[in-house]
Amino acid sequence: MNAESDHARLRDPALYANRELSQLDFNFRVLAQAQDPAVPLLERLRYLCISCTNLDEFFEIRGGAVRHAVELNLPAGMDGLDPARLLDKIHERAAALVEAQYRCFYDELRPALADEGIRLLQREQWTPAQREWLRRYFVEEIMPVLSPLGLDPAHPFPKILNKSLNVVVLLEGRDAFGREGILRSCARRARCRASSGCRGWRTTPMPASTSCSSARCCRPSWTSCSRG
Repeated sequence: MNAESDHARLRDPALYANRELSQLDFNFRVLAQAQDPAVPLLERLRYLCISCTNLDEFFEIRGGAVRHAVELNLPAGMDGLDPARLLDKIHERAAALVEAQYRCFYDELRPALADEGIRLLQREQWTPAQREWLRRYFVEEIMPVLSPLGLDPAHPFPKILNKSLNVVVLLEGRDAFGREGILRSCARRARCRASSGCRGWRTTPMPASTSCSSARCCRPSWTSCSRG
């Protein structure tokens, strides 16, 4: 009788933590290191990147498995959460995590990096000299490795490499393409040279910032309307 009652108590969902939600909670603890002013600045940035990478891997494996469980109508686990409810909770926790990551970077880390002379320049902040340097950088370093692909009813949706950088551009004109696949050999950010008027360590997001504004460099007949 005692063995049966012990077995029944072990089935209490309150005794168990859901593994998917626990992993998201772990990522919040990683992010907490990025939010801690006592941690060195570049280490804080590193912890933020780790929390972002962890979230990518979470959806690749754990999130995908839960979605399949919903499609297969699998029963609830020992924690009592059925897959549909769990998917909703994952969405809530992941959305809160992403919002906290953005706040950490834009409200805390980015201003702190700027105070140390590391500035991330947006397109509206480029000087004419910087804009010209970036145009040359695009033509010489990025455009040769672009792989334009059409996105229209005449072409099947292309297979996109996991975690690859892609720029989607809405275009007008003859022979307009919709997607540019960019090799991983391209740096995500480019350091502006002193000759372009930069002082200190200033970078600009690459190549998305330049590829959309340089569509005419690829094909003279292209007109860039918007980007995604």
